[in-house]
Amino acid sequence: MNISPKHLDISPYLKTANAPTLEYLQVESQESDNHLPALLFLHGILGDARTWQPYLTAFPDYDTFAVTQSGFGQKPAQESDSDDAGVLFNTQRHAKELIAFCRTLNQQSDLPHRQFKIVAWSYACHVSLLAAQMAPELFESMILYELIVPTYGMTEENQARFTKDITKMMSPIIKAYRRQKPDLAVDLFVSACKNTQYSLSDQSEQLQVIKQDNAESLQKLLTQVEPKPISAVALMDIHQQTPITILYGENSRDIFKLSSEAGMMAISQKEGCIQKADHLLPEEDPQRMIAILQSLLA
Repeated sequence: MNISPKHLDISPYLKTANAPTLEYLQVESQESDNHLPALLFLHGILGDARTWQPYLTAFPDYDTFAVTQSGFGQKPAQESDSDDAGVLFNTQRHAKELIAFCRTLNQQSDLPHRQFKIVAWSYACHVSLLAAQMAPELFESMILYELIVPTYGMTEENQARFTKDITKMMSPIIKAYRRQKPDLAVDLFVSACKNTQYSLSDQSEQLQVIKQDNAESLQKLLTQVEPKPISAVALMDIHQQTPITILYGENSRDIFKLSSEAGMMAISQKEGCIQKADHLLPEEDPQRMIAILQSLLA
């Protein structure tokens, strides 16, 4: 099913200069009850709304959305590389834009009290948590696949393991950028996320196109403002207002496992490990991930 992108001006709800117009995909619910929450998918680095295309028709009970966060997506031909230069790329900014997006959608749909169920992956997990912290009334629940920030009450020992693993992961990528080889940097990032010998060329043609379109987001990640920490106590406070489910892959590397396990411990979640899965599960095996989400949302 080909879903045409839409655009939403979020400036009425975002009190900052240069508020972006966000691109999103939407599939309307087959249910007539418009009091149900909407389902909103959020992508990670090298992704955009198209990452979630296979998911959007799999949840007919919900109005289903996937949004491209600012700084991601296909760049219009008339837009120069410097158009967003100097604009902060960070989780706090994206959290505020997520809140503005949801409020603008609700105003546009004349559903001022509608809530959203969030499905977020990787970078977008922390974005979602910050948004829920700032505007809990907007979000009914959150399903988060692989947290990536070393907070949530992570122990000092595990923080050291996290630092060791992220250094191992990112050092070759940084070196590739210093050698003016951005394509190699993207390839190394994909391989690192898979945690095995792998490259972008091993992925589907559609995923290759999406990641090539979003190559700049990787370099922006390397220079982003440090994410605002969320302590274990703060995460439990969020969870008590907006129930959270955290998932991670059995075969994922330490940075994803350690952050996810810390988050799970903070909210007293016992199970969340998906067998024979890694960080790229949502894009490489959407049918399996869809089945997991359908079970959680039932």
